[in-house]
Amino acid sequence: MTFYRQERYADAIVAEMFEGIYQKHSWTQHELDEIYMEITAILLDKYTVYARQLDMTHQLRTPLHEIKEVITGQNDDDDPVYRLYSAHDDNIANLLT
Repeated sequence: MTFYRQERYADAIVAEMFEGIYQKHSWTQHELDEIYMEITAILLDKYTVYARQLDMTHQLRTPLHEIKEVITGQNDDDDPVYRLYSAHDDNIANLLT
């Protein structure tokens, strides 16, 4: 893969490396730094700290409320004890940040 096209695949490259998937290209540290910088710019830099906090508060409000109900004994439901979420990579990156 040519260096000037890695920005199109930066998130896939990082995901494959995280999962241990064989990479045909042997990435140099400089190339990896560029990839990580691109991912940060795409997923995180477009949000202000306030916007990130507001978005995460909105996404986590219901689950945290339900956890509080279980802890305080206010929840008598026999609902499953897990919750499945589907999110975009920018949601996950901002949540983890």
